Amino acid sequence: MTGCKRSPRRIVPLVFAILVGALVIANYYETNVKSRKLDEAETKKPFVFLHMTPAFSPVLKCGVIAAVWNDGQIVRARSEGDIGKMYVKGMMSPTDLARIKQLVVQFSPENPNENGIVVDAAADILVVRFKSKIEVKGHSPPNTNDPEITRIRNELMNVAIVNPSEIDGAPYKAHPGDWYK
Repeated sequence: MTGCKRSPRRIVPLVFAILVGALVIANYYETNVKSRKLDEAETKKPFVFLHMTPAFSPVLKCGVIAAVWNDGQIVRARSEGDIGKMYVKGMMSPTDLARIKQLVVQFSPENPNENGIVVDAAADILVVRFKSKIEVKGHSPPNTNDPEITRIRNELMNVAIVNPSEIDGAPYKAHPGDWYK
């Protein structure tokens, strides 16, 4: 009688491979995620910002979606429809600031073009300033959607602002090129 008998000799290599994979993943997290530090010394530029590039269309909707500085200052569009037009400026609570920092530290720029940016479509560009480098990732919703960018965008657009004041959007409509330096 022939059949598939499960041999302990076959299971041991499989268990060993799973354990090695788990150790590799844990090591990656320790060295690449946990050790990344935001640039806390930078005070003039935001540690995280999200901006929208325009689609190729007669209506140019573009500008900064939201930006957060190390001291908790936040500037964001008043609403999705106000990107590049009207903004709200204020401070975040220390709790919200810590939550946003934790969220962006976990942001993964791996495979930056995995979802990609569609030619002639609007794109959301997420920029995070770490001590050693600036990491950038983009997507073009609804054509391509990166869940990390979407989550950070939603968090930034919905976080409570202490003592908000409305400001003109003219300075935030242009591409924030100086923030990349």
